Amino acid sequence: LLLVFLLCVGCLGAGSEHVGDDSAVVAKGGLDSPPVAVAPFLDGVLPSRTPNGPGSSTWDVVPAFPNLSLTDTLVITPNPSNNRLYVGSRDGNIVSFDNVPSVSTTETFLDLRDRVAVVWDGGFLGLVFHPEFGQPGSPYRNYLYVFFSSHCPLNVARTGPDLNNCDDDYPRGSTGGFFNTYLRLSRFEVPDGSSTADPGSEEIMMTIRLYNGSHRGGGMVFRDDGYLYVTIGDQFKYTTAQTISDNLEGGSIRIAVDITENGDGTWSCPPGSHQPIQKYDSFDEISGRFYCIPEDNPWLGGGNFEEYCSIGHRNPHRLARDPLTDRLWSGEIGESSREEINVIECGNNYGWPFREGLIAGPFSPPSTIIGTVTDPVIDFLRTEARAIIGGYVYRGSKFPELYGRYLAGDYATNRVWAITLDENTMTATKTYLANFSAGNLATWGQDNDGEVFMGDVASTGPLYTLERVSDPMADAPAVLSEVGAFSDVAALLPSAFWVPYGLNQPFWSDGADKGRWIAVPNDGFRDAPNEQIAFSETGDWTYPTGTVLMKHFELRLDEDNPSVTTRLETRFLVLGDDGEWYGLTYRWRPDQSDADLLTTAETGDYTIALSGGGTRNQTWYFPSRLDCLQCHTVAVGGAAGPRTHQLNGDFTYPSTGRTDNQIRTWNDLDMFSPAVDDASIPMLLKSPALGDVTAPLQDRARSWLDSNCSYCHRPGGANAGFDARYTTPFESQGLVWGAVRDDLGMPGMVVLYPGDPILSAAWQRTAAVGPIAMPPLAKALAQQPAVDLMAQWITRVVDPPGSPNDPPVLTNPGDQRNRQGETVSLDLAATDDDGDSLYFDAAGLPEGLSIDHDSGRISGALSVLGASTVLPAFPTVPRSRW
Repeated sequence: LLLVFLLCVGCLGAGSEHVGDDSAVVAKGGLDSPPVAVAPFLDGVLPSRTPNGPGSSTWDVVPAFPNLSLTDTLVITPNPSNNRLYVGSRDGNIVSFDNVPSVSTTETFLDLRDRVAVVWDGGFLGLVFHPEFGQPGSPYRNYLYVFFSSHCPLNVARTGPDLNNCDDDYPRGSTGGFFNTYLRLSRFEVPDGSSTADPGSEEIMMTIRLYNGSHRGGGMVFRDDGYLYVTIGDQFKYTTAQTISDNLEGGSIRIAVDITENGDGTWSCPPGSHQPIQKYDSFDEISGRFYCIPEDNPWLGGGNFEEYCSIGHRNPHRLARDPLTDRLWSGEIGESSREEINVIECGNNYGWPFREGLIAGPFSPPSTIIGTVTDPVIDFLRTEARAIIGGYVYRGSKFPELYGRYLAGDYATNRVWAITLDENTMTATKTYLANFSAGNLATWGQDNDGEVFMGDVASTGPLYTLERVSDPMADAPAVLSEVGAFSDVAALLPSAFWVPYGLNQPFWSDGADKGRWIAVPNDGFRDAPNEQIAFSETGDWTYPTGTVLMKHFELRLDEDNPSVTTRLETRFLVLGDDGEWYGLTYRWRPDQSDADLLTTAETGDYTIALSGGGTRNQTWYFPSRLDCLQCHTVAVGGAAGPRTHQLNGDFTYPSTGRTDNQIRTWNDLDMFSPAVDDASIPMLLKSPALGDVTAPLQDRARSWLDSNCSYCHRPGGANAGFDARYTTPFESQGLVWGAVRDDLGMPGMVVLYPGDPILSAAWQRTAAVGPIAMPPLAKALAQQPAVDLMAQWITRVVDPPGSPNDPPVLTNPGDQRNRQGETVSLDLAATDDDGDSLYFDAAGLPEGLSIDHDSGRISGALSVLGASTVLPAFPTVPRSRW
């Protein structure tokens, strides 16, 4: 159903034509011309860039404590029990000071310069206090943990450093191999009543050899689970990041440090943990001291180093915990193609070295991949960043427009960004903030109030922080009636500058009726590039700054009477002068008199009268501003709907009563640059509607996937495993046999399994609501006609020539007969032309038999009499009987 609104353009009606005056109205196509003038941002009423977002302010980097001089800062951390900050220099001298801008003095807290080796890309790398540090009565009130490179070997007892035999001749420059230096995790104590740590209290927890020229890691945090997390780089070894049995490199570790010491050098583990089984245990390498292994770590036993939380890291230099969500963030320094930001969870494999950012890495995947391969939330081209330095999620009060954003910078390009995470897709966008003018950004810190600091690793300067140069952009009007989008809000009469439009196959929105309009800035003539849309036949269109799209939603409240509706929301999508799109949602009041601007997501419940009697309840999700950007991404060009194949169709214009092709009408209004050849319009690609029975079944299904999935599933999108765009030929979309990240608990699941909707993720997610639903946002109802059509299509899909992955072929073993209690041993035979590893499965095996999924051997002893029909889980061969 298209909502019909009165729209006055020129107000002279259909069929009239005035000649001789430049401002004369010409009746042509669907709408009269010239257009009604409208300045950018709806005559300047809407903000010129994202309101109250990071990019709505301008920023600078300034000294945070201008009266302090701090040398070669590499670590910044707060004391959890007071307002002091602790700063560690690269050479191992840690000082503390009061966290006030006017502070002018520091106090030495711990001096480890006698044991810290300032190797290339090394030195004093990490410090974190126990969460109960300073709490009277806590057995852990005195503890802090540090991570550093050292040129001092273990003492004879292998409990502490041998400070009398430190190798002062270690190389300071980048070099290869092992050169008598180590990476060391140690615990120190602050005596009761003292404000300084005792350097003689060092208990070495782990010492491993330091190799090569770089990638040490050193991020350290405690999470809400009470465990200590530490990141360790791959030390330029590459493949160690994919192994967990012979090293502790290229990953994050998770250990329980709340041990009970027995007084004899041994310790007892806290509940839910155990003593490490696999350890470094040689004259110069040790691990497993004064900590235990959490029982829910992902890779226990099997000869593994059980400390691992995640693997597949190259150089996770910094690690940060969001104090609100408890989520772990890390910046990951790349090699030659991408830098990346990761959200770290245990059990995940972040892909190095067979992945680098969102693309393939320099090495092939291992034959067996451990853990869940996980992409970064965002990556950076090497033109943007060449040594990413991860920061913190801002939780301070000084800059509301940064709240909840992860801050990161780059050591090489000196840029600083705010990263905005989409919680639904776990992908992010970035906003450039400022340059780190000091020039050697190597670390970040965050105080107990959530404010952030930056450290310069090659100076004697102060710490730095962000400063707002200009105030944030003012917000949009608080109520819809003040926007000027409607000349009569109560009657819902759109203002005259809008051009209404419809889509051949709209995005599914839980059955709501929608109306759409666009306002492209113009002075009444559209004779300049800043007044026209850059047209593309098969690509995304680009728009002038200040372009606004409006979409209005109404919900039918009576299935028998479509005229009984309620206004839900009116949304705007706006292209700012910074090149970024932003979204606004206005929620209609219950009395339908006006709509109020939302700043966060909301929900509302509505009662629907059912056909034939009875009612049902429907919950409507009103999206937040960040939700809008889940679909309207940079990869899709911002405006996800209007494009050639979607607008290439007829539309009846309420203001004139005329029906015409939308491409032709927009072209007649001079909205395109270059102009479209009128004669070519019938040859332009056109996507069919779901219910257009005159169109091929496959085209209708692909059109639905295009409108509901292609904003993410496209090259450069958040999930580019396949290409859902209708403009991409079917054989090039990667749908058939396309790999999936989540098999939904069904081995053999692929994007599209020819002939089998059940094993096709495209069908499963179309039919689903909840976490696995597609589209993923604001979907409380499945679009049943789409579910049915997708099933019909998949059942009929023929594997296209040149498919990127042909299915395996299983040889039919034929009918089998065995006596009760008889031992069975049957080897299934299968081949795969692609060389993929095979997974065997079967349904309906007689009781007592089982199948080895790797070898395909069916074995066991028949425990009952009778006949069984055995089916392969992958239906490529006839059934067999037993």
